[in-house]
Amino acid sequence: VAFKAEMDSKTALSNASSMIDNKQVDAVCLNLLQDSSSFGTTDNQIDFITANEIISLPKLDKLSLSLKLLNEATNI
Repeated sequence: VAFKAEMDSKTALSNASSMIDNKQVDAVCLNLLQDSSSFGTTDNQIDFITANEIISLPKLDKLSLSLKLLNEATNI
């Protein structure tokens, strides 16, 4: 599983999706940053992208989000 932080919402999804083939990973966690103030926050929202689907996880505290990511990763 790879992680990708992007600030450009127009290209974020295609950039993250291309990592699946280019980096030969099973999934990518896309973190779309709104601006530089997105760093250092206590919560986050992630799109979990595989070759077959995009799962938008809700905005949660980082521990809860990491557990949801782990659950999704075990389903690959």
